[in-house]
Amino acid sequence: MIYGIQASKDVKLSNIARALNEDVALMKTVGRLSRQVTSKDLTRSIEKHLIEEGKSFVGEDTVLALYSVFQSQKIIKDCWYQRHLSVNSKKTKYSASTNVH
Repeated sequence: MIYGIQASKDVKLSNIARALNEDVALMKTVGRLSRQVTSKDLTRSIEKHLIEEGKSFVGEDTVLALYSVFQSQKIIKDCWYQRHLSVNSKKTKYSASTNVH
């Protein structure tokens, strides 16, 4: 799995499977990778290794900016939704005003 992520520079299972270049059908490799990913929670292990790798780069005066992918996706979704509502309400108002003639 780690090799596939590094080789494909991606975390999508289909791209990881392509990078592994195994002699079986792509869907079989994706299925196997999917089962492996869901069989064990790797969160703590990954966090531990990231902290170990990163702590040598963090000093006493280092400013850390944390970025949440999930939060940014929610913000983008909320903005799109509000813009979509705004555009649709303008169309409705415009249609109503033009039909009055």
